[in-house]
Amino acid sequence: MEMRKKTTNKYPAKVLEPMSREHGELCLKIKNNEVLSTSDAAKLLGITKPTLMRKFQAKNIEPVALKRNPVRPRAAPIKYWNKADVDRIKRHKDVKQTVKRSRQAKANAKSLHEVWAQSLPSQYPSVTLCLSDGCAALRDLARHANWCYDNAEKATLTDLIAECLHGLHRQGLVTECLSYDEVEPALVCFSCDGEKTKTWSNGEVHPCGRCDGTGVYRAEVRHPHHLISVDAGDESYNWSLSAAKSDWCTPQGTADAPPETTGKKLATTKHDKALALAKHFRGLLND
Repeated sequence: MEMRKKTTNKYPAKVLEPMSREHGELCLKIKNNEVLSTSDAAKLLGITKPTLMRKFQAKNIEPVALKRNPVRPRAAPIKYWNKADVDRIKRHKDVKQTVKRSRQAKANAKSLHEVWAQSLPSQYPSVTLCLSDGCAALRDLARHANWCYDNAEKATLTDLIAECLHGLHRQGLVTECLSYDEVEPALVCFSCDGEKTKTWSNGEVHPCGRCDGTGVYRAEVRHPHHLISVDAGDESYNWSLSAAKSDWCTPQGTADAPPETTGKKLATTKHDKALALAKHFRGLLND
């Protein structure tokens, strides 16, 4: 039985340091489109990353370099592959069939989402019937907004949630509104380490020039927020909005800062359904 020849690596199988020569060479190859990351290769082929990894393993193809993820340093490093190896995978018959099935599945899923979105007016004809599921969709979108790294998407979701909560307030469905401050702690001066003074080379002691002798590089910053609660069915939902986005709500008292909401990514199907339901909920509240 003939054994496949294993691809040799130009770079060692270790995470490259940002200031190293190998890292600079890798950046140049990325710019010249000679190597591709796993995500870029999967997008080029039109298949998912797990499917692409299985294709690489079947052909004994190994990454040419590993680079630390700049956004999530503790996550697994980013793998980079030779463009020639990716093109070889692209020409394979199985990949072409996989791409065809994937495109067909996406088209079917899109049509199912459109059919589901069109059924929302008959399924939820009033605010009362949509209240529980609508609040659950807003909660899931708020968690997704805390997870996502795209500031534009995060701002869009936050504005949608604020508009829905404003509509709930107009309908008299907001149970409670409390105010609290989100605090950014003061930063100690990194030049004098908070000692307020610096000792010069001749032994003289003078006020630190970086912080003007205060020992604080940046003072404590407080951002006013509103904690808005809505009761829907047997559950109580809470959202935190900045005071600027919820100026229509008059706080009934003060509260301690709530624990930070854990970000949770929504799968594509759940995200699309939650977004469609939230937009329908907003339309009902604005009628």
